[in-house]
Amino acid sequence: MNWVGAKTCFSAVLFVVAAIAAGFGGLLSADHVLPLGHWATFLASMLAVVAGTAAYRAWRVGEPSASYLAIIAGRLRWGSEEELEEICLDELVVGRGRLIELPPAVHHVVYVLVSLLVFLVPLDNRAIAQLQEPPEATTNSEFCPAEEGMEVEDEAAAPAKKKEIKMGCELVYRAYRLGYAKDLGDCADDDDDEEKEVCLKRQLDEPYLHYAWRLVKRKQEGLTDTGLFDGLGDRLEEQWDASDSLASELYASTAAAARASHHIFTNLPEPDEDVSGVGCLDRFYAMPYVARIEGEEGPSQALIHVLGQLLFNPAYPPVVGTCREFQVHWDSPRDACLRLATKGAEYLDEVGIDGDVADVLDRRRRLEEIRELPGGDTGKELPEPSHITSFQCLMVESGRSAEPVQSEFTFMGASLPVRSMIVPAVAVEPNGQMALTKAVARLVAPGFGYGRLDSEQAALVDEGDGKVETLVGDPAFMFAKLELLRDTDLFLGHHWLGERGDLLEVYPYHVHLVNFVQRFREHYQTKRGRL
Repeated sequence: MNWVGAKTCFSAVLFVVAAIAAGFGGLLSADHVLPLGHWATFLASMLAVVAGTAAYRAWRVGEPSASYLAIIAGRLRWGSEEELEEICLDELVVGRGRLIELPPAVHHVVYVLVSLLVFLVPLDNRAIAQLQEPPEATTNSEFCPAEEGMEVEDEAAAPAKKKEIKMGCELVYRAYRLGYAKDLGDCADDDDDEEKEVCLKRQLDEPYLHYAWRLVKRKQEGLTDTGLFDGLGDRLEEQWDASDSLASELYASTAAAARASHHIFTNLPEPDEDVSGVGCLDRFYAMPYVARIEGEEGPSQALIHVLGQLLFNPAYPPVVGTCREFQVHWDSPRDACLRLATKGAEYLDEVGIDGDVADVLDRRRRLEEIRELPGGDTGKELPEPSHITSFQCLMVESGRSAEPVQSEFTFMGASLPVRSMIVPAVAVEPNGQMALTKAVARLVAPGFGYGRLDSEQAALVDEGDGKVETLVGDPAFMFAKLELLRDTDLFLGHHWLGERGDLLEVYPYHVHLVNFVQRFREHYQTKRGRL
């Protein structure tokens, strides 16, 4: 029977342990690897080759193993197998026999890769910069220069000319040199007009412990002068009283808890794929300008597409929300907003979202308490409860339409807005999606409007005169007329364009849709927000 050699087992275990440690330590993440400069990558690779090759040759890993390791797991031990008594595994044995070994080149590569992971820890761009530009050698000694008139053991360190000290002023001079006196007073020379700078380094004949005590004393005086300890007891007492809020906010920040709670109720059926979930920003980043939707779930998918474009798509900065902070409640009753406005907390509990709303409002209360602590005011005002929690109803009723209507209800002492809107239908063709986008924008961002002054449409283009439609309708010189599509904004009407599939294939959505979304998000941030 063939067994795996001990050296092969060790190389495999070494590689797996190094890979796991590098993964948990973030060494293999893009945030650590991509910013590395070419010098850091080159030096780490060269050191890894040298160190890995040295370990490979020093331990003679390329030579075949003399034995193998095995776990007998209840079977009888063979004659060539011996137990490893030093290791706390009674079933681990070492034996000799026919072995399976990795090629020497694979062993060599494993040791080089492990060495590379090790060198990626200390070698970054900052370390390379310090190696390339070492700090200049300082010419200042850690000792103060010898004073004139001061006797030193090393005559070479003393100045050629010594200055006489007045009788009885030796201690004053000594205190002045050590920094305990600010001036020499009467001991100063009459002809010495310039004030001598005090040297705070170690004196030539000063014991080290005395110099260390001066450093500690100077540091203590510096901290005292800054007022760091003034009112320390009162600050600690206030922070202790707010310890629950501090701990809760620390946990919420670490767990990436939701910073807002916005809800949209609609009577549309629930689709197979909802807007919420992990990785939704990546999903909406690659979404098309206009969704190609068919089937019974078309209106619901169109609503998800519109919400993704308006709120979540990171291609149009700034992103104004995350998917976990918005919930779409499908198959809701037509009077959902009326129930919410009249019942309030009771209806929130009935729907099962009272906990989400309470968590956000309670987090705002904790942040408000933390801001009142000394040093807690960051200068940024907290958003109002109505900005971080909102409720909207988008109801589809055939043959009816109504502009958004707003009401309010009280929950946890905060007045929260409820907005409802009725649309006659949700069409999935481009004209219908544009109409739905404008309707949802007016619903979730109170006061939002989009007109000619906000658009990128040319000032001379008018939907009513039909000139662009007539020009584009003539197939002659069509390629030269495509520039007219850029001056035609679908969000301002032009329904004829939405019915021309051939023109929509080349329509510059990136001009008008991006402009609409950015105008919406600028307005949305004034009405809604996050903690």
